[in-house]
Amino acid sequence: MWVKNPSGRIVEVPDSFWVEKGLESQGYEKMNIQVRPEVIGADARRRSYDVSIIIMAWNRLDMTKKCLDSIFEHTSCNYELILVDNGSKDGTPEYFKELAEKHQNITLVLNETNRGVAGGRNDGIKAAKGRYLAFFDNDSTVGPKWDEIMLEIFLHNPSVGFVGRLG
Repeated sequence: MWVKNPSGRIVEVPDSFWVEKGLESQGYEKMNIQVRPEVIGADARRRSYDVSIIIMAWNRLDMTKKCLDSIFEHTSCNYELILVDNGSKDGTPEYFKELAEKHQNITLVLNETNRGVAGGRNDGIKAAKGRYLAFFDNDSTVGPKWDEIMLEIFLHNPSVGFVGRLG
């Protein structure tokens, strides 16, 4: 959904925000904008998630499990998980396959060799269908409302292109 914020900027927000965040009472206005894929690219047609969470892993299965447990526990938005393995030899690819069988919102990228941070993230980006991207290494964890806070920042600050956490 496209809205005009109180400062006059037009931004795209998840449909759920209109009611959940009370945007109308905050001075936002719904806009009737039809996005033409030929103008902004074919990728726009395949967006079906608010956030694509891209998790990079290279071994360290114990840390990867903690990372994913925190994502499952603390993520409330409409999201997909893109699990990128860079040639792990510790059972990580097998674990990723087990998760993908249980969860429809998981996409696997299983590289035979370690493509490095840039190569792995680029592989994840190619698979992403979300409006926003969130990158995590497998030794990261998230806390309550991390996704809501990130989406709020983008909603209220349309000139922001990147959000990161300290610590």
